[in-house]
Amino acid sequence: MGIVLENIRVSFVNVITPKPNLSGADCYSLCALIDKDDEANMKRVRDAEKKAIAKGKSTLWGGKLPKFRYNPVRDGDAEIESGDREGDEYINHVFINPTMLAARGKPGTVDENLQPVMEEGKFYSGCYCHVEVSAYPFKKSGNSGVGWGLENIMFVSDGDRLDGRRSAESAFKSLAPQNPEDAQTDFD
Repeated sequence: MGIVLENIRVSFVNVITPKPNLSGADCYSLCALIDKDDEANMKRVRDAEKKAIAKGKSTLWGGKLPKFRYNPVRDGDAEIESGDREGDEYINHVFINPTMLAARGKPGTVDENLQPVMEEGKFYSGCYCHVEVSAYPFKKSGNSGVGWGLENIMFVSDGDRLDGRRSAESAFKSLAPQNPEDAQTDFD
């Protein structure tokens, strides 16, 4: 059972159609951006991280904490400063990158009314969501760490797009009729 991060901004959202990860396996994924001032979500993610580390020490890592290639909860400010990340969305945020292998199934995807979402476009980089994730320890191919599993995602609200695109409504607003009665409906 995972934790639910509430009303967080997401980016690099890939929850409807799986895409190959770096190993070539199809997976679903996203980047969950957590505001450092959001005490409730920060506590949830830090507690899950601690539990996964404790489990890893007792079951995988011989009672010791190994050196991780990446921190389980990454600091956006530090990564901007080091040049590893770009983008204002990382300022004053930590982030995690939960995934689900397509071979395991598909994450649950619902809209703000709990209706299933099956089409691309509802979830995009910049929208706000509730995201259920689970932390787990791993030891694979010489790497040890804590990974994040993507379980479910619920759309909460729109946000400024992080990819720089704007909506069609916004692009064509000045070209729309001022009165709906003025709209041409006969295309003969």
